[in-house]
Amino acid sequence: MPHFLTFKEISKEQLNPNLVGGKATALARLYKEGFLVPDGFVITTEFFSSSKEKNSIKFSEQDATTVYRYIDACC
Repeated sequence: MPHFLTFKEISKEQLNPNLVGGKATALARLYKEGFLVPDGFVITTEFFSSSKEKNSIKFSEQDATTVYRYIDACC
């Protein structure tokens, strides 16, 4: 599973505050129901757990692509 997800990319199975946080869960649900929600992305709790255990932060190519695509769209 990617560690960086846009609100659009969060699946129904991932709508879990323990995975993406409470605020992101609420915003993703609103987005999926058709409400106007500002563009945004989340960093999963799984990412922070794994980086904490390894004492380092490593991005997969898929994660980096998501972040760069989001930043490029915002600028």
